[in-house]
Amino acid sequence: MFIAQIFFRGSLEKGEKVEYIVHKHPNVVQKQMMKEMILSVLVPFIFYTIFPMGFMKWIFVAWMFIGILKIIYLCIDWYYDAWLITNRGIILSQWQGFFNKEWSRVEYQTVEEVSFAVKGFFPTILNYGELTIARFGSKPTVIKKAMNPKKAAKIIIEAQSNFMNDKSRRDVQSLKNILSEMIQTHP
Repeated sequence: MFIAQIFFRGSLEKGEKVEYIVHKHPNVVQKQMMKEMILSVLVPFIFYTIFPMGFMKWIFVAWMFIGILKIIYLCIDWYYDAWLITNRGIILSQWQGFFNKEWSRVEYQTVEEVSFAVKGFFPTILNYGELTIARFGSKPTVIKKAMNPKKAAKIIIEAQSNFMNDKSRRDVQSLKNILSEMIQTHP
């Protein structure tokens, strides 16, 4: 999770740690990635090997370079479209391009239910499905084609439980401190 701490540091609060990242299954971008590989890398490479002359060579090299940049862009887009399960809540990250990133936070105390569904042959074999968080007073939040939805749901429930236990301990300690101050100041 060290790499996640670096890549997602802009969305984390001080002292917040990433416990797990829920990504969409790579199958989601596979078709687009294969199309880019064929049209933007393989086709220019073939033309480059057939016509390695002068000016045309540089056109094919530029074409391949742009194709490689598109593939890198797809990979970054896939990586940043994720749910970050942290020790304080769940951060929903949406990457719309280099200059358009959106984050929203789901606090653990607002989570009512975490569920997942894996439907179909390929989702069962490749272990991806729909992960849903039901919250008090708002619409459910859903990530479709999430990798390892069962594991993600389990980790969210564990992180929520740990957070709520820590919060209860802090609240009890605060209440004890307030009561002890009241007893000491009362004549």
